[in-house]
Amino acid sequence: MSVTLHPLQTPISLLPPQPLEFTIQLHLTASLSWTPSQPNGEPLWSAIRIAATNYMMGLFAEGKLMGTSPSQAFFVKCDRTTTTQLDIDHSIANLLVGFAPTKPAEFTMIRLALHTAAAYP
Repeated sequence: MSVTLHPLQTPISLLPPQPLEFTIQLHLTASLSWTPSQPNGEPLWSAIRIAATNYMMGLFAEGKLMGTSPSQAFFVKCDRTTTTQLDIDHSIANLLVGFAPTKPAEFTMIRLALHTAAAYP
């Protein structure tokens, strides 16, 4: 005998990675909509990392990511390794988020190019 769950009753752990990826991307895009008013530089990148990490920690705490520790479940990067001088000159801060939707440390990646104000002089 098999049981069919209504889509709204399907546990998040049974969903394929794509809906979770889409949800994360939508949430981060919306929650970081304030970046165009901020100068592009380390203070902004730090604020972006904190906001994205807090959201990903929430998903981890809810059991929506795989792994026994946050480092197995996700990572967040927004710094000089993701944002080049050319990006800075064009008022772009790049956020890279990796998350493990099905197996620990096997990351699906999301890259967001966030518009910013001009860089610090």
